[in-house]
Amino acid sequence: MKKLVLFSYLVVLFELQLNVLVTGMTSAEAEMHLEAGKKLLAAGQLADALTQFHSAIDGDPNNYMSFYRRGTVFLAMGKFKSALSDFSRVIELKPDFSSARLQRANIYFKKGQFADAISDYQSIIVSDSSNSEAKSKLEKCHSILDSLELARHHQNLRDFPAAIDLYTNILE
Repeated sequence: MKKLVLFSYLVVLFELQLNVLVTGMTSAEAEMHLEAGKKLLAAGQLADALTQFHSAIDGDPNNYMSFYRRGTVFLAMGKFKSALSDFSRVIELKPDFSSARLQRANIYFKKGQFADAISDYQSIIVSDSSNSEAKSKLEKCHSILDSLELARHHQNLRDFPAAIDLYTNILE
């Protein structure tokens, strides 16, 4: 048992040393970048905040909060693909972090990837049945999918005015 504890301790120590060698930064320095980025984000200085979050991730690539914060900056900058990637990484690192899952679901929703959005919204509701935003967006996803099916049906019947009305309502 003592050997196992000692071995575990040595593995952790080795990982810390390796992190310093690879990035040239300690996790305390990475945390300082994260804190600086949070302050810059609060001040609306998105580009500078993004730089700090990049540095925080370089220093500690397993800190889910650095990815989450960077994802929120990407989202604010309209860089949805990068935000989606960061929120997905957060979920890999911390599957129960519902804020990241909600942000990812909202991006999927905006991109029209309703199956992915539904999956995330359902996952959120399972872990937090009182999440009204996830419930509302889940209902909206199902409503849009139902409207799409009905619009396609009208289109197949060559009832183009009805199909156009339905497609227009979906886009609004």
